[in-house]
Amino acid sequence: MRKRPRDHRPRLCLLVLAALIAAFAAGCGPEPSRDQTPSAQGWRVLSRTESDAGGHRSLYYFVLVPPGCDRRGLESISREIVEQAKREKPFSRVWMQFYDYPELHDPGYGGPPLGYVRYGGATNPRSATEDGEYAEMTYAFRFAVPDWSERPSQRDVDLAVHLLQLWREAEAHGRRPSERRLIRKTAQHFGVTPSQVVAAVARVDAWVGPQRGGRAW
Repeated sequence: MRKRPRDHRPRLCLLVLAALIAAFAAGCGPEPSRDQTPSAQGWRVLSRTESDAGGHRSLYYFVLVPPGCDRRGLESISREIVEQAKREKPFSRVWMQFYDYPELHDPGYGGPPLGYVRYGGATNPRSATEDGEYAEMTYAFRFAVPDWSERPSQRDVDLAVHLLQLWREAEAHGRRPSERRLIRKTAQHFGVTPSQVVAAVARVDAWVGPQRGGRAW
């Protein structure tokens, strides 16, 4: 541990204050104060849909958050989204899914890499909350616990998404796609080797796999 300077206490305080401000702005570290909204953390809604199935209004948010955003940051963003939704039409449930790359907001990858949150929905297994019955609604948090050092790069994601698009185009034309051929086409498009494409796809698949979002904090 570095020895604390004796004659520079004012400067040390300023450094500590700057570090805390940076942590708040990044959406990580200590939970924001009541005056600090998650809006300053750089998250945004990728898309929003809703349904009225069963006579209950449900909202679905797909949310992009900054890399490294932790449990506190995700919970805080969830609560702000819910409070915003309450200022609109009454609802029965809000469902939120969290992503660190906008390209991964794609049903081809199965689920959100950072997990999801449900607000409302049911007071018990047989009874749904009514629209606007907020006093009966609670949060259910299901977040992944990512090792951010294993996060795929933007190039990894670009390669994997391009390969998926080629696969879909082939199927749309009624062709049975050859995985090896599509990998070669992707490699040629980006100027890399087929083995680099395979490695990139493996990293993305590991990041957005069936285990993602299944572990709770």
